[in-house]
Amino acid sequence: MRVVAPDGLCPQMIGPATLTRELHVAPGRYALLINYRSKTDVFTLDITDSSAAVVTEKASYVEPDTRRRWRFPPRSFALFCENVLVARPVCEDVQRWLRGQVGITQLHLSSGGLNPYWPDSSEAPDQKVDVFSYAQDQVLDVVRRCFAEIEERIRDAVGVFLTLRTWTGDEITAWSRKAYHDPHIPVPERVTAGPACGGAG
Repeated sequence: MRVVAPDGLCPQMIGPATLTRELHVAPGRYALLINYRSKTDVFTLDITDSSAAVVTEKASYVEPDTRRRWRFPPRSFALFCENVLVARPVCEDVQRWLRGQVGITQLHLSSGGLNPYWPDSSEAPDQKVDVFSYAQDQVLDVVRRCFAEIEERIRDAVGVFLTLRTWTGDEITAWSRKAYHDPHIPVPERVTAGPACGGAG
């Protein structure tokens, strides 16, 4: 395997250099050699159906992140709820609604690896992320309709930001639109009771 360096200046030219490259490889163990002048650091990429990890064989100048990373589970999505202290009632209502939908199951990824949707939870301590799997693509159509209705219910509130991100990178959002200095409503306790979400309205 060969990874080509980026063209032009390194964006971290005033600090430690970092490199991210997306690799499409089958499960297996691959040698990764990083050459710099007369030095060669040697690593192994350990790729399975569910995880990826870098194993250090010999290193003198590269400091790799050797934590195991879970790969995005097929047919999965993550619900990101930001500003949790303000939006908690909405977050919990939507999470409860998702768990109750036919074809959707909440996933609990092992702590033995990094969550691919949220590898560093320390970067956003006011965010809550839950991962789910879905049986077929049509399930997402139900979620889109419900989220459109949720956005109508939270539009005039402040500080509610829901983002559903799928394993392929698609996003479904429901965000409030008001600032604290604008006339606004309190954060609703229940947002999934309308007809588009299967409630009574």
